[in-house]
Amino acid sequence: MRLIAVFLMNFYTGLMTFAHYSDCDPLAVGQITATDQLLPFYVMDVFGHIKFMAGIFVAGIFAASLG
Repeated sequence: MRLIAVFLMNFYTGLMTFAHYSDCDPLAVGQITATDQLLPFYVMDVFGHIKFMAGIFVAGIFAASLG
């Protein structure tokens, strides 16, 4: 059941990123240099006005890698 929740969260994240950048590709414009920078760029682009969101995102990445 947990694995299904993880897959659904990953799918939803990818869908939201695709929908947000469907009309403008940050890689083609030159805002990012590699495709693996798209999710951090999306987080900073959408949630950058919230001061603690970048820290929570990085903490989540570290927690996922250690878990």
